[in-house]
Order: sequence, then structure tokens, then C-alpha cells
Amino acid sequence: MAAAAEVVHDWSGEFPLEASSVPAARATAAGLLGRFDWAGDRDAALLIVSELVTNAVRYARNERLRMRLAVSWPQGLVVEVTDEQPGVLPKQTCPPSVNAESGRGLFLVQALGATVTVSQTTRGKTVRAELEER
Repeated sequence: MAAAAEVVHDWSGEFPLEASSVPAARATAAGLLGRFDWAGDRDAALLIVSELVTNAVRYARNERLRMRLAVSWPQGLVVEVTDEQPGVLPKQTCPPSVNAESGRGLFLVQALGATVTVSQTTRGKTVRAELEER
């Protein structure tokens, strides 16, 4: 049986559902990763934050999103973005069409080595990406 992960650092906060939240969430994550002394791929982690927040801003209809960053041992970094848009779950593993103008976000997150899960909540959905520290 695998041992349970030990959460070493955990942070969550809210951002308005607007385009300016993408760079704000990315800057917040950059500061937190430094404070957390996370030794993983920082660029990949920040791109994952950008993609997940962008998806929420683009597709959700509520006013706010919640982002959570957690570093656990031995798993690594967890990035979660929750919005209150029920019933609209993103496709997880479909490669985008060559001519598509969108639809690459979660595919890109997975290509960076993150495991992506999408779950419904009582009021919407949470997209979770787990990235190993390596």
C-alpha cells in the first residue's frame, strides 16, 4: 500500500473571472513557489497555472475562481482551479486539431508531464494538475 502524501505547503485564494487574473495568478504562483522552495520545473508549473486559470476565465460564467497550490511529499506540486460553471467539463486527452484556434490548454498541461483530473463539485468543477518535482 502506498503511503499517504504529506502536504508540506498549501495555499488557496480567489481571483475575479477576468483576463487580468491570468498574469495575477501566475505572479502569485511564482512568489509562492519561491517561498515553498519547490525544486521542480518552475516554468512548467507557471505555464500550468496560466492554462488552468485561462480556461476558467474563458469558459466559466460565475464571478470568481479559486486557485489552490500545494506541495506534498513525495508527489510534488498540485495546482487546482475551481469555478462554479456546472455541467461543462473540459476534454482531457484529445489532441487538438492542427487547424484549431483553441483547445490546447489541457493537452499542453499533460505534455508538460502533469497528471490532469477534472471533477464536478456541488456547484461547478475543479481541474487538478499534479506535477512531480523530479
